[in-house]
Amino acid sequence: MDTLPIITMSSTHPHPHAAVRRRLRVGCVLLIAAASCLLAFALTTAAQSSPPNACAQGVRRRRSFLSLTSAERRAYADAFLQLKQSNFIDRLVAKHRQVPHGTSWFLPVHRAMLLEMESELVRVSNGRLSALPYWDELADSNNPRASRVFSTDGVGILGNGPLGAPFRGLTDDSDRTAVERRPPAGVSGQFAWAPASQIVARALDRFRTFGQMSREVEMVPHNRYHVIIGGHMGDVSRSPSDPVFWLHHCYTDLLWAVWQSVRLENAENLVTEQGQQPIRPSDRVPIYTNQYTALDTLRHRTRMCFTYDQVGTAPAPRLVRRQVTNQQPPAGSGNGTSSDTQVDPANAPPADPRAVTEFFNMIPLDDKQWQAWMPNISLETVRQVEKGYADLIDEVNKSIKDGTIKLANLEIVDDLVKAVAKNTSMEDDGKDTAIPAVAELQKKKEGQNSSASKVPVVGAGLAALAVTWVALL
Repeated sequence: MDTLPIITMSSTHPHPHAAVRRRLRVGCVLLIAAASCLLAFALTTAAQSSPPNACAQGVRRRRSFLSLTSAERRAYADAFLQLKQSNFIDRLVAKHRQVPHGTSWFLPVHRAMLLEMESELVRVSNGRLSALPYWDELADSNNPRASRVFSTDGVGILGNGPLGAPFRGLTDDSDRTAVERRPPAGVSGQFAWAPASQIVARALDRFRTFGQMSREVEMVPHNRYHVIIGGHMGDVSRSPSDPVFWLHHCYTDLLWAVWQSVRLENAENLVTEQGQQPIRPSDRVPIYTNQYTALDTLRHRTRMCFTYDQVGTAPAPRLVRRQVTNQQPPAGSGNGTSSDTQVDPANAPPADPRAVTEFFNMIPLDDKQWQAWMPNISLETVRQVEKGYADLIDEVNKSIKDGTIKLANLEIVDDLVKAVAKNTSMEDDGKDTAIPAVAELQKKKEGQNSSASKVPVVGAGLAALAVTWVALL
C-alpha cells in the first residue's frame, strides 16, 4: 500500500492560519487604538465644549440711544416712568447720595448702579428693551441742545424749566419738586463744551493708570455735561431723577470700557495716582459690598454680563457744516425764551463727529458752576485737567498743520468701541468675586477639569484591554 508523503511546513512557508492570526492581531490593535482615541477625544470635548456660564441669560449689548427705534425709545420712557411709580427711581436717587464722587471708586460704584438700573428697566419693559442705552454725547459736544437725544422722541427738550414730553410732570424723590433742566447762558451757542471725540479717543490712549483715567474722565466730559444740562442734573444729590442721567453715565462707563480695551494691560488696571485711595481687586465696591468686588466690575462682560455696541456707520454729513467757534456766545442765549424752549430736534440730522476742520479748546466753566456741582473737588485739579486737554488739542492741531497726521485718519471713540467685546471675552477664573454665579462657575470648572484629567486613564485602560485580548488570539 502506497503511503502518502508527509508534507512539512518550513519557516519560509508559514502556515496559512498563522498569517491570518497575525493580520487579525494587527487589525484589532489598530481598531481598538482608534476607538480609544475617539473615546478620549469625545470625553475631552464633552468636558470642554459646554463650560459653565455665569451669564445664563446672555450678555446684554448696550447701544446708542439714537440707534434705537422710536418704539424702543418710547419703551425707555415708559419703563423709567413705571420705575418711578414703584419708587425704584427714588430709592436709587437716595442711594446715589452715598456714592463717592471725586475718588478712585467713582467709576466702579457707578458701573454697579448702572447694572442695577439696567436690570430693572429690562424687566419692566417686557422685552421691549434689551439693555440700557447710552448717549453718544461727544458727537454732540459742539451743540448739545441740538442733539436728537433732547427731543420729544428722546428724553425731552433741553429747555429751562420742568421737563416736557415724554416726561412731563416727573418729580424728584421729594414727590413735590418737578424735575427740571437749567443750562447756563450760552449753551445754545455753537462752541466746545467738551472735547471732540477724536481728542478724547487720543487721551484715552495716553492714560497709563486707572487713577489718571478715572480722574480725567470724571472731570471731562462727565462733570461738564452735568453742568451743561443744569437743573437736577447739576445737583449731585438729585441728578439720577433726570432720565438723561442714565444715558449720560452709561456713556461715561463706555469710556472706561474703551480704555480697558485700548491695550491689554488696561483690562484689569486698578493702579491709582498719588493722593488717591488705593483699590485692590478683592476690595468690595462701596454701597454694593455684598454684590461686587472691584475685580467683578473690571470683568464686566464675563461677570456683569454686558458689553457695548458701536454707534454704527458714520451718519450723513450735515447739510450745513457748522464750525466750532472759540468765542463766548452772546449774553442772553439759553435764558429760557421761546426760541430756546420750543425747538424740537427730533427730526434733525444726526451729528457727525468726523465733520470737523479744526479742534478748539473748551470754554472754561465758571468757578461758581464747578463749586456748585462738586464742592469737594479743588478748582486747581479742575484747571489742571482742562489744561491737559488744551495742550493735547494744541498738539493735534499742530500735527495736522505740519502734515504729521491727517485729520481724516484720527480715530473717534466709536472706532475704539469695537475692541470692547473682543478684549473682554477671555475666560474667567472666578477669583476675587462676590457674585455667587461666578463663584459657582469656578467650582463647576474645577469639577470638569477633574473629569477631563481622567480621560488618559480611560485610554490606558482600553489599550491594556487590547493587549490582553490580542494575546489570547
